[in-house]
Amino acid sequence: MEVLNQLEQLTLQIIEDIHETTAEQIEDFLEQRERMIGDICAQFDRLSDVTVYREQVSRILSHDSRIVGRMEELKNEASQGLDKFNRARVQRNAYSGGGGSFGESFFFDEKK
Repeated sequence: MEVLNQLEQLTLQIIEDIHETTAEQIEDFLEQRERMIGDICAQFDRLSDVTVYREQVSRILSHDSRIVGRMEELKNEASQGLDKFNRARVQRNAYSGGGGSFGESFFFDEKK
């Protein structure tokens, strides 16, 4: 089945450089994969014996854990970036007079 072969090639391409893969590349991969799976399901409905494709489907699915792992790495990196951004914002607000009453305090010198 041609579309199944295409899906396997697409999966192998994304796995080849999985540690360098960006979130956008994974998103594109998942969109393409979803379309291909729809086509495969439509073709499987017309076939009488789908067991001949079981091994190929298993090979494709065996890479899912690596793809999900990379997605988790990207999620953690994004979360750390947001945390860093939020900490910087809190510090900036604290020193810019936006937090606390430092800007409203008055000091008086006593005359001797």
